[in-house]
Amino acid sequence: MNKIRWITVSILLLFIINSCSIYKKDIANEINKDGYAVNFIEYDKKYEIDIDNDGETDSVKVFIDVDGYTSLEVNNHKKTIGYGEEGVKSVIINDYNGNYCIGIAIHYVNDTRISEFYRLNKDNIVYMSTVDGYIKSAYQNSGLYVEDRKYIIGFQNTTGIYLINSDLNLILEGNYIINDSKHTLVKELKAYKYNDKAAAYEITTYQKGEALYLYETDMQNLIYFRMENGDKGYINATKDDYESTTGEFYIEEERLVDYFDGEEISWAG
Repeated sequence: MNKIRWITVSILLLFIINSCSIYKKDIANEINKDGYAVNFIEYDKKYEIDIDNDGETDSVKVFIDVDGYTSLEVNNHKKTIGYGEEGVKSVIINDYNGNYCIGIAIHYVNDTRISEFYRLNKDNIVYMSTVDGYIKSAYQNSGLYVEDRKYIIGFQNTTGIYLINSDLNLILEGNYIINDSKHTLVKELKAYKYNDKAAAYEITTYQKGEALYLYETDMQNLIYFRMENGDKGYINATKDDYESTTGEFYIEEERLVDYFDGEEISWAG
């Protein structure tokens, strides 16, 4: 009898252990999806990271040195960057595979603001690129995901939108952020809704009274929007002047703005 109980308990334990192993694998797969983390860090604080995912703790710190310059330190390797931008945090981007870069806001010549990006290695710090402005606080601790594209990050002092490339370099998307976000339809509008399950756009008719939150345009043909329920999509239109950030979008012969309750759509970022 005792033998039977022991065998039953053993089988039960094996089942639980196997279940736990499968659960851990699922979590690992979830974490290793293609994606990026965007996190802000304070000055003069040391942060622990794991470069190369080798299980060894690495440290990174951004600080103001005695001469008033912003400096970067990784595992006791130091690099002087430039004059810092007061009140603006630095940003660390990583891809969950042990690759890290850091963007540091700098108060540059002629009172301009830029961000310099550096790759973080265990034994050195490597310059990557410079972009206009610095990351908006609205993106703190999150990448902003747009439809089926990669993560993007927005910068203050510029209308540009940057994609995070697979090597962590930033690529200027070239799209424009739309200031005036909410627009309510006054007539039917055919547009393209993004289907997450199919990973494709499907033509959809949106009805009078529905609110579209316009947030981005390529200033050529595409105007991206969100719905109140979180659905995303784009409007395919024609612009009368591709060389300018002014001008009108048209759907066939009708102005795009005439589909909404407002008198205009603001394209400036």
